[in-house]
Amino acid sequence: MREIKFRAWDGERMYPLSALILEGTSWNIEVGRAVCIPYQPSVTVMQYTCIKDKNGKEIYEGDVLRCTVEYPDAGESPYINSVVSWNPDGYFQCEFKGGDSMGLLELASFGYSGVVEDEEIIGNRYENPELLEAGND
Repeated sequence: MREIKFRAWDGERMYPLSALILEGTSWNIEVGRAVCIPYQPSVTVMQYTCIKDKNGKEIYEGDVLRCTVEYPDAGESPYINSVVSWNPDGYFQCEFKGGDSMGLLELASFGYSGVVEDEEIIGNRYENPELLEAGND
């Protein structure tokens, strides 16, 4: 069974969410057991992809992965950074600098193993935007 988890970025800090509650046309975010925050447009909610990086760390939307894929713009480096996002066609993807993308499951050895073997999370687009500017190293 797929594990559904979320986290939220409020512009200053990342929070793990214990619940995302729909109430009519609005929703509440529950952080831990004590705090309920009404919907705020400034809060970005990200979903867990159900895939882990090579170190066993859970991959969420917005995470920046150091990827070891053959990529024409990588230059001499075997690595290129990508950001995890949701594709409107119904799957999580890795977006590379320049607009190219690859499905996250495709990156996970062309099959669902729940772990990407060579890629690792090096930050996220909110706390580490410089990782996206660097592109590769």
